Amino acid sequence: MTVAICAGIFVYERRANRQLGSDFVGLDARSWAVSGAITAALLVAFVAGRALEGSAHADLVPYVDPAVLALVCLVIAPIPLGTVRQAVSEVLLMAPPELVAHVESAAREVVQRHGFADFEAYVAKIGRSQQIELCFVVPAAFPIGDIRTLDAIRDEVGHALGGEGTDRWLTIIFTGDQEWAR
Repeated sequence: MTVAICAGIFVYERRANRQLGSDFVGLDARSWAVSGAITAALLVAFVAGRALEGSAHADLVPYVDPAVLALVCLVIAPIPLGTVRQAVSEVLLMAPPELVAHVESAAREVVQRHGFADFEAYVAKIGRSQQIELCFVVPAAFPIGDIRTLDAIRDEVGHALGGEGTDRWLTIIFTGDQEWAR
């Protein structure tokens, strides 16, 4: 019964999380899967031990529990490792490489299109939130005109990055001094 309940909640949360995209719901779903797997392993150990009692292989009964426990450890141990790796990355404010590559690619195109000297990008991902800071180094002779010129470039960068919404914090800075970009 417990295995069925764990499996049911796991399936329900996984389906719900396809729409939600929540790391917390995903973690809870995995914890239900682990709980169900451990319970199933205990059931297997109990049934195997009972089946071996009184048989020609009764001397193996003391080894059933440790063997099943070792198997459970081999199968279940990798499950939380991915979650731990992701959590450590977020604590260290490390963004996924594909997000960093996307931001840098969009910034390079803007640098080439507008004739900027250089750029620096700082990208962090914490949960669903993305924090992106771009600092463009503008040459001294760049014809700014008025603030609308820079605002138009900011809009261009925002559209190139995509993913507008409450989960993205985008800061775009323009400077003439390379030191301010670092």
